[in-house]
Amino acid sequence: MSPGPPRGEYRAKGRAVALVGAFAPATAALTAQWILHTATRRAPFAPYSVGQWIIRHTPGGLATTAIDHLGRGALRLLAVITIGGALALGMVLRRVRPALLAAISFASTIAAAVLDPSDPPIRWAVAGGAVAAVAAALMATALARPARSPGVDYGRRRLIAGLAAGIGTAALGGVALWRILRSVMPGRVEATRPITIHTDPGFDHIAGLSPLVTSRQDHYVVDIDLVDPVVAAEGWRLRIDGGVERPLAMSLDDLVAMPTVERLVCMSCISNPVGGPLVSDSTWTGVPLRDVLARARPSGAGTTLLARGADGYFETVPVDEGTLTLAVVAVAMDGEFLPREHGYPARLLIPGRYGYKSVKWLQSLSAVAGSQQGYWVQRGWDSAGVIRTESRFDVPGDHSQVPSRFTAAGVAWAGGRSISRVEVSADDGRTWTPAGLEPVVDPLAWRRWRLVMTLRPGVYALTVRAIDGTGVVQSASNLPPHPSGASGYHRIVVTVFE
Repeated sequence: MSPGPPRGEYRAKGRAVALVGAFAPATAALTAQWILHTATRRAPFAPYSVGQWIIRHTPGGLATTAIDHLGRGALRLLAVITIGGALALGMVLRRVRPALLAAISFASTIAAAVLDPSDPPIRWAVAGGAVAAVAAALMATALARPARSPGVDYGRRRLIAGLAAGIGTAALGGVALWRILRSVMPGRVEATRPITIHTDPGFDHIAGLSPLVTSRQDHYVVDIDLVDPVVAAEGWRLRIDGGVERPLAMSLDDLVAMPTVERLVCMSCISNPVGGPLVSDSTWTGVPLRDVLARARPSGAGTTLLARGADGYFETVPVDEGTLTLAVVAVAMDGEFLPREHGYPARLLIPGRYGYKSVKWLQSLSAVAGSQQGYWVQRGWDSAGVIRTESRFDVPGDHSQVPSRFTAAGVAWAGGRSISRVEVSADDGRTWTPAGLEPVVDPLAWRRWRLVMTLRPGVYALTVRAIDGTGVVQSASNLPPHPSGASGYHRIVVTVFE
């Protein structure tokens, strides 16, 4: 007869089971609440509600530091922290009775919903608290070890509780999947005034060079949300109010039915470092902001436009000729309805200004008197947000080896001022050589540049700079992204071999 496992192994397994059991009720509560939240984003997910509150109340300097060092990873880290905190709370409460645990789960969800800056409807906060309470109670009851009573089949009771929880989870999961699949309307949007794009094959054949048009999948994404809002077109309305004679509530169909324009626009994040990746060039279809506001008949009292998104984010732009000429309420990207991460069903697009001015998941446009501060301006960022003139090497890569004759290439952008010239230096700026530019497709787009260089063997620091359409040379001053966008020349080091 073979000996059984050592006692130490039994103890280790016992501790592992105890640990899993300690976290199980909280895990069940969070899982059920997350599935409901995925099925309808109107139902809050308590850890994210707390996380969103933390984001909104983080001092500007700390938020800026987190963005500078972690980028979008800062949001992921906060999500891990808030979910971990909820699980830790569940572990602390592991010994309370199931009924009390359910009550605490419900109350904590309601409290988190009160903090949530997106202000979820109370009925959905109650629903989120209810599913968390039921899931926690069922799991706690199933794991409990009550004293045996004659005539009670505890194994069967646990099985029934587990089946109920499984059926409920499967049902909510199916609703969640259905909601995700229909959260964005498929289909193309044909602009009344489309743009014609002809690329230069000489640029397209340069390996590693950015395409003229960034795909939907490759366009950079930066926002303040732990999870993007899901806004269905059905029931969505864009409210236009404030200093207008005729307040409106426009549906997506109303917007698409208006005359639309298509523009190729270079959008840049204000957090983008010199030579960084947070800049993209895509086609956007939308209704000119001037036409949207005209339907509401501005009274002239509002000099600032306050835009709000479904996630509670808000920004302001001046109601001036420059803004009204270029800005659009965008409904499509690359000819198709907006992806959810880019603001479906509609977003504000302000060409020439950094991306934080272009509010996603747009809910309202209000004409207000005087100047007001937007979300990031309140946290220390520049109020104007005008894109600086910038340029970047795409090829060759930094610290790469190249033959004596090679092609340097990249992109340059200047917001609404366009690009007139790009120059490259191989001697720390003592001399500059003009690069060839791709023909202009849209003055709001970036321009690709290329230069065939011939250098003797050795190590070189290559520098690029751009000149905008007004004749102003890109600033050589090295400035960090905060508070007005990074500036300085992009430099790379290459080794030229025989």
